[in-house]
Amino acid sequence: MEANFQRRAPGRTRVGSIKDSLSPKGTIKKKKQDRKTKERQTQEISNLNVLIGRLEDRDTQQQAFATLIECFPGLGPSTVKEVYALIEKNKKPGRSSTRRMLVLLIAALCRCHPVQSAKLLPRILSYTCLRLRDKHAKTTDACVILVSAIALYVLPCPTISLPDAGSTTQPFEVVAAVFAKETSAVGEAATRCLCGLLHPVDFDGVSVPGPSTILAHAVRIRPFFKNLLADIVAKMDGSTMFATFSSLFLLLQSACLLARDAQEKGSFTQLGDDFAPYISSIYEAIEDSFQCGPRDNWMLRKRGLELLTLVLDVFALQESVWCSTVEIAKESEFEPSCSLAAMIRFLSSAKLPFLLQWRLNV
Repeated sequence: MEANFQRRAPGRTRVGSIKDSLSPKGTIKKKKQDRKTKERQTQEISNLNVLIGRLEDRDTQQQAFATLIECFPGLGPSTVKEVYALIEKNKKPGRSSTRRMLVLLIAALCRCHPVQSAKLLPRILSYTCLRLRDKHAKTTDACVILVSAIALYVLPCPTISLPDAGSTTQPFEVVAAVFAKETSAVGEAATRCLCGLLHPVDFDGVSVPGPSTILAHAVRIRPFFKNLLADIVAKMDGSTMFATFSSLFLLLQSACLLARDAQEKGSFTQLGDDFAPYISSIYEAIEDSFQCGPRDNWMLRKRGLELLTLVLDVFALQESVWCSTVEIAKESEFEPSCSLAAMIRFLSSAKLPFLLQWRLNV
């Protein structure tokens, strides 16, 4: 009898525990917890909606913006989509400062909640293009920050919702295609977003991300980087459409800056290796734009000179790993007119004051 009781006791205990877990009391308690959680989330969304509405008021927008930025890191994953919808519904804010802040809020969402933002990427890109059409300088700056956040935090996610971009499924190519289509509508503002995709900036719009972040970005973007360089140089080679070179020079500046930062911050030299073979063609395009380009296009000349001085600084004048590569290349592969000395003579003939600080004797 005692043995039988001992054998049955565990069984009766298990049945009892199952009954307890399925008891009406346990179910009611769980429903109450779920209801409280939902009510709390609803109240949180309501409070955030009020703060977003205050962005339209000049007297309250700064405080509201700062409060929203502080709240975003603590958002639950399930509320990110709802918060984005609150931002997205503001299609035509009255103030340019409000439009800028809305874009920066989306950038903060991408940084704080990249996995959830990756599922919203087509909508985020669409809203970015809408804000580019405002054609306001500070709003465009905010869009560049947003694209930078997408490049650094969203695109590395394992699962990304991508807009329809034809045959390509590479994230960087898909995002670049979106802004390339906008070029005819918004002009160089779209090119600046492409620059942000190439050479991302931090949330302040100026600082470069830390070493580990920029290294990871350089590794991820390299296939797109190589294809983009080849496409840009192919567009310039033999072309007489010099007015289009200004945007291309801007993209090449960003590519050169990324190669420099990847090497300096992460000891990643591969991007510089990919860039170096095109220096000859880049120099020739700059020289042709000066000799044959529109005389009244001062921006074209300015960007050409900025690009050439940057290339010289990164690949020839600094103590970089590519100095010897460029020296060898100029003797064996480059045209005689594209030697390092020829480039510096070209700059000297422009009588640029910043050449004095180099103290070069050509």
